[in-house]
Amino acid sequence: MSKYEEGAKAEFVVAEMLKSDGWYIANASSLDEIAGDDGAPLVRGADDAEITPDILAMKNGRTAWVEVKLKTTGAEYIRKNDQYEHFIDGENWKSYLNIESSSGCEVWLAVVEQPEQTLQRQLIEDISVVGWWSETDVENNDGEKYGEPGVFIPQSDFLPISLPADLAGEICEQRQLNGSAKPDCAVLPSGSEEQSGRADGQIGLGDFATDGGDTHSDATDDDTRDQ
Repeated sequence: MSKYEEGAKAEFVVAEMLKSDGWYIANASSLDEIAGDDGAPLVRGADDAEITPDILAMKNGRTAWVEVKLKTTGAEYIRKNDQYEHFIDGENWKSYLNIESSSGCEVWLAVVEQPEQTLQRQLIEDISVVGWWSETDVENNDGEKYGEPGVFIPQSDFLPISLPADLAGEICEQRQLNGSAKPDCAVLPSGSEEQSGRADGQIGLGDFATDGGDTHSDATDDDTRDQ
């Protein structure tokens, strides 16, 4: 199974959880053409385009974009920072921030951690960036560790929810037959339901465009993860 097919299954799981929680959804890929071979949907301006998150969701006056990431090995422990982190493609990350600014809508990152059968979700504005992988880092490592520039975000910033058993089987070889597709709490919490884990000193968007700073370039071979 290709990485794209695995990711599509994770999107299906999150979409079903949202619908069970009362959200109306649209797959962003159905709104416009896709961006090249990676299957990323676009919104277009006069002279440029932005990659959109995977799902557009609506409920009770709220509109939210939801980007789904499947991590087949879960979060990875980064010894340097003494915490578990995820790596996200840098260009996509910048596009999601621009989508949030342009649309005025909530933008959520929903990370499906396959080994733990857990959905980690958080508003993108409440996710800290603790480091990045630059073009120079990619070149110095011959693209072997991380194939493109990106950002590192801590797992601790996210709000975890267990995947419903009927849906966990969609992304795992061992299908679970008991349970319901309905989540046991709000998929995209609001107001008092939110518990932001954002840390002080979040790195700004402009910092990703240059080399330097905390690039995680000294990460060990053990500190590798899905992208």
